[in-house]
Amino acid sequence: MTSEQARNFRILAVLPEALFPLNSGGRISIFHEIKNMVSSGHNLTCLIFTKSSAELKMYSPLEALGVKTILIKQKGFLRSFFTNPILPYQMSSRNFRNISLLNLEIRTKMYDFILAHHDWTIPLSSKLQRSICVPIILRSHNDELDFFVSLFRNEQNLVKKLFYLSEAARYCLVRRFVQNKVMGVIAITKDLEHDFKAQGFNTVHCGPIVHSDDLVLSEQYLGRNTLLQIGFLGSLDMSHNVNGLFWFIDNVLPKIQSEIPQVRLLVAGRRASNNFKKRISRYSGVSYLGEISNSAEFYSQLSVNINPIFSGSGVNIKILEALQHKTPLVSTYFGMRGLEDLIEFVACADSVDKFANHCINLIKSKEINQNALLNQDLAIMKIKKNSLSESIERLVKEF
Repeated sequence: MTSEQARNFRILAVLPEALFPLNSGGRISIFHEIKNMVSSGHNLTCLIFTKSSAELKMYSPLEALGVKTILIKQKGFLRSFFTNPILPYQMSSRNFRNISLLNLEIRTKMYDFILAHHDWTIPLSSKLQRSICVPIILRSHNDELDFFVSLFRNEQNLVKKLFYLSEAARYCLVRRFVQNKVMGVIAITKDLEHDFKAQGFNTVHCGPIVHSDDLVLSEQYLGRNTLLQIGFLGSLDMSHNVNGLFWFIDNVLPKIQSEIPQVRLLVAGRRASNNFKKRISRYSGVSYLGEISNSAEFYSQLSVNINPIFSGSGVNIKILEALQHKTPLVSTYFGMRGLEDLIEFVACADSVDKFANHCINLIKSKEINQNALLNQDLAIMKIKKNSLSESIERLVKEF
């Protein structure tokens, strides 16, 4: 590739799941990355796996960016298992034997490389590679093995626990073979960068992307600490999220309520089980809002946003969303995984007493609340320096 091309790549991006609505950290992260690449002058076509092929009308934000969108329906569990039993479901459901029709649509353009988001999209990307003859770059968002192991350790349901163990075992069997299809890796954390380099991959690091309008001054948000509401937003089918939330409710919230009796906890998130809904309904001072469509509205109701996470993998993108919406954050140190450079700007604690004290001070003290918001401005400005486009150019120079 010439230096001329390096400034204006033609990219076929393969996304593992529906991008809209933007109701999860993973979707928000990828959408910011798309906007970053488009604003840098790259030409994108996005091949996106969805549960329904009738979702194309939801992708007008990509069309507005000039991004061509191709939707492909993800296979169901039984079909995936019987057609590719050795692959983990996350891969087999996105792997197709006959891609002739897909090839016809993709061949209407020329590409410089395929950008595969997550390991799950590599099998299909490698089939497309044979047709369009370009290299594959992996955008690694997570240590997928750690992800399954964490789910296994934190899950209480025996059936789900066995499923996660099976996924981890099958992933171990095929991981090296699958990853050998890629020419380079862009890792979202420095730990992932180190791991891939140790395996011999050309690898560069690029943290999460924040691509937004000019930073709004936090002074406009002062006074929100009088709302007396704490919030938690996260995927409620993830056991580490649920375990961390109930650690806060059972241990930390009572200490806060003893100091501020009127305080309430608002909980929002998708895919909550019936057991979760029954359990959380037993607590006083806790309101479960279900899945929400407008996170900005949710954050506007809060004095404090919490991230009480002690296990899991990858980067918690929801933290960045909370910071952008000017909500003071209290997190565990583990909850800042992949964002260690931001710990100096965020209130962090692992003990019950310290976590509670951070929340109490942010609610009671206007000065502490204001300082937290100004520090979080600095955190966002630091993250905004990340550029996937620049990382791609650095990686391509090594091809």
